[in-house]
Amino acid sequence: MKDRDWWWWLSLITIPTRCIVVKELWTLGRLTPWQLWDILSGHNSPIPQAEAHQIYTELGLKPFAGYPLQKEAQQCSPKTI
Repeated sequence: MKDRDWWWWLSLITIPTRCIVVKELWTLGRLTPWQLWDILSGHNSPIPQAEAHQIYTELGLKPFAGYPLQKEAQQCSPKTI
């Protein structure tokens, strides 16, 4: 998938389905990090900002931290003795 050529058909499906498709394409390795960043943070993105924030979070990435994508720091839970 090169550049934004593949975006056009996302507008033909519902926003929740768009989110599922983008997450699935990322999980399957069909999107490059730049493509994921571009579609979630780009101008005229078919994914609204609130949903893009949720996708970033679900994928373990810092929302809107810029490119290159940054992993969200994992919180350590205190050990119980």
